[in-house]
Amino acid sequence: MDLRSVMSAEALAGTAGDELVEAWLVLTRAVADRALISPASLVGDVAEGATFDEQIETLEHTRRSLERTAEVASLVSRSADAVMRVVADAHEGVVRQHDHLSWTHLAGDEPYPLAVGEFAADSLAPVLGMRSGSVASTADDAATLRSRHPWLLAECLAGRARFSTATVISDELDHIVEPEALARVTDLVEKSGAHRMGGSAARRHVRKLLRALGLAREADEVLADREKGVWFEPHLDVDSLTEMRVVLDTGDALALHAVIEARAEHLRAGWGGGGLPPSRGRCRVDALVDLMVENSSVHAAFTLQVPLAADSPPTQSLRREQCSNMRFVRALRSSPGESSAFADVDVPGMGVVTGEALARLAASIGTTFAVRLTRDLANGRVVTTGTLSQTYRPHATMAALVTDRDEVCRFPYCTRPATSADLDHVIPFAEGGATSASNLQSLCRHHHRAKTFGGYAVSMDAEATCEWESPTGRRWLTRPGGATVPLEPRAGRVA
Repeated sequence: MDLRSVMSAEALAGTAGDELVEAWLVLTRAVADRALISPASLVGDVAEGATFDEQIETLEHTRRSLERTAEVASLVSRSADAVMRVVADAHEGVVRQHDHLSWTHLAGDEPYPLAVGEFAADSLAPVLGMRSGSVASTADDAATLRSRHPWLLAECLAGRARFSTATVISDELDHIVEPEALARVTDLVEKSGAHRMGGSAARRHVRKLLRALGLAREADEVLADREKGVWFEPHLDVDSLTEMRVVLDTGDALALHAVIEARAEHLRAGWGGGGLPPSRGRCRVDALVDLMVENSSVHAAFTLQVPLAADSPPTQSLRREQCSNMRFVRALRSSPGESSAFADVDVPGMGVVTGEALARLAASIGTTFAVRLTRDLANGRVVTTGTLSQTYRPHATMAALVTDRDEVCRFPYCTRPATSADLDHVIPFAEGGATSASNLQSLCRHHHRAKTFGGYAVSMDAEATCEWESPTGRRWLTRPGGATVPLEPRAGRVA
């Protein structure tokens, strides 16, 4: 490090914290702007040589400089991630102190209905574009590292370790309570460099080390049984695909793996189509499906809310009064070759079923399904309609309508499903708010309390878009389906 860097570091060390953070932001943006123009501009101006050897030397110098820039960027990225997490921990502490002081004068005969710091994560989560639960976990992880593994926290802040890896190591060691045993294991982990590995590699390394020392965690049969299951998730890249995750006993997994592999090899060897045989992955999927459904007799039913395609003509089976009253009717069976009368359906937790696939289902033998009609035939739009109730509690049809519309909790960035959420009156019922779809939103119980007691303001427009404002003046739009859009804070509210 040259003298200018030393002097700059000394000058920055005496800078006020908020000024230092703003300088960090300005410098980060300057580097990002330079990288956007040309990453090579981050390594300085290098004169191109005239001779062949000079050109080779120039390229080698640029290559080394780019590698150094990438190394620094990685260190800064890891360090910034760690700083964000320790700041989240500090933010929670400040909110807890603020709540404790501000609620002291409210103490009376009845306890205040809130816990100190209950909404700390909710205040910071939308600022970071994260779920409240993720921010709370982030703060807890930082507090744990600070108290039990300060050396790991220091490595993360210096950018030499990923915070996610440090959390994995901390979780693997959380059952060790004796200080001497913890110090011994920690020393071995540090010397082995496990904190510089990826998360999975670090977990395997630490578990192997604990087994060698006789300090492995005892098997929790109850936890193991609770972890078993089968889950379906939408594919992140291809809407028409679904991911399935299965957790089962290792012995059963080995047996299932052997059967699937054998069946897949049989399918691949018997490929009779033209061109190249299908991939091994495709053969394994086909083998799994064959093994699951062959020689089986299963009667199952599923319900989809299927909108009509915008250009599909009304039919006798789809009468206007049925649409306006949100009735369930039997879908009209389509003939093969006809264009689908159905639009694509986004099945929560699974993925997208295309209109063509729905048409094939409708045309298949023994397949029937119901269509919840929400199409405005007069204007050719797919809309959501609801009725008005004069009571506080919405009736079942209205509740289902709001839940289907929202899909998830309407608080910024929250992803808890609407099916397990409360129905909240945006304008309180006691203040004249209607019990209608245009004044009801799905809020998980935690964010329902945040809206009622935590100082958050929210309004809803005719399109069911909610505008939220935090106690510090930050604002967001949330739309049905889970989209969150940050807005500029109100003038004078946020520094």
